[in-house]
Amino acid sequence: MKHPQQIVTVGAKTTFADVWKWGQELERIHARIAPRFARSGPRRRALSYLKGIVSSVKRKNGWQLAEHAGEARPDGMQRLLNSAVWDADLVRDDLRAYILERLGDPHAVLVIDETSVRKRGKKSVGVGTQHCGTTGQLENCQVSVFLAYVSSQDYTLLDGEWYLLVGGESISNSRCSDWFSLEEVTGCILLLRVGGSIGSSIYCYKSILHPYSCPSAHNRCASPVY
Repeated sequence: MKHPQQIVTVGAKTTFADVWKWGQELERIHARIAPRFARSGPRRRALSYLKGIVSSVKRKNGWQLAEHAGEARPDGMQRLLNSAVWDADLVRDDLRAYILERLGDPHAVLVIDETSVRKRGKKSVGVGTQHCGTTGQLENCQVSVFLAYVSSQDYTLLDGEWYLLVGGESISNSRCSDWFSLEEVTGCILLLRVGGSIGSSIYCYKSILHPYSCPSAHNRCASPVY
């Protein structure tokens, strides 16, 4: 997550002091989420994982992140994501609180949008033949819906959710008065999941939600989020 004091203007050089401050802030973030991990091993590895994610490593896969952490094999990183005991929902809540402390603004907005990634195989979560926003065509791809927080100070992601197919068929283009696409439903789920602790004066900019796409949450989508 970016911070205003860390933005480097064109022509400016990143100093050792800048890098040291960023590292210290990452350590503080890790200390904040550390209690959400049941065991010390995954707790320590979570910090190595975060360092790898914000590093200059080009491909952020298990092997590359493990090598960046000085580990010979990716097993530990894979266990962290696949089977380690930690509360992802509480980590998300910690992130939300951290964002509001740093970027909180009564005029901030929530932005909901989707992103798609073309895939070759069929085993990834949510993969299937569906509309791919990247290419504008029907593709074998994954689609994720993200919720971002944008204030006058900066912006960052708050949450994300897979856009899942129904029975292996996409309904992303279906529109009528009685049915809503999974894109829209997923967006409403994200909005409702974080809205309670965000603040009453935040409005939702809808890039995929039309005003009546989520009747049960209409007041949350079209007016201040409570």
